[in-house]
Amino acid sequence: LDTIKVKGREDTARMVAACRYMLSGTASMLTFWGTHGNAKSVALIATVNEFLERGVPAIYIPSYDLLNWLQDAFHANGEIKSESMLERLERVKFIRVLAVDELQGIKITDWRLEQLRNIVDRRWRDGLDGRIFTLFAMNEDPESLEPRIWSRLRDGRNALNGTPILENNDADMRPLLRRKA
Repeated sequence: LDTIKVKGREDTARMVAACRYMLSGTASMLTFWGTHGNAKSVALIATVNEFLERGVPAIYIPSYDLLNWLQDAFHANGEIKSESMLERLERVKFIRVLAVDELQGIKITDWRLEQLRNIVDRRWRDGLDGRIFTLFAMNEDPESLEPRIWSRLRDGRNALNGTPILENNDADMRPLLRRKA
């Protein structure tokens, strides 16, 4: 988190502070959203890495990889190939730290929506007592998500000062990171 540029970047500074708050064990569910290239993904990855350095099981994964990984356990006809789908879902629901990036970046089918609801609901419930920690990042306003998911993300009982959703509209840093020939 120390490597994220926050000077003159107020929204990014608030996001990094929220990640630190989570690392202290206080906040258990946070969602970051806003413009592209302002370190939302980097903040998720850095937070996961800091938890890992402390010996806490954690994973960072884009939403499309997560849902594809779960769906891969099924045959084309929808039957379970093995118990691995249920085992995979349980692993996602109960890992101590889960950071899901690009939450809006998936094609939603009924099955995927059901899995996403299931994951968010379980992590929200278990986060209320501080057993697990969950971070989400997205570019679209989370209010556009399915109502049951949106309701849990905005709840606030398990977030920084009751603020579970932070908008980051700082400028895109990617052009400044390009290598110069």
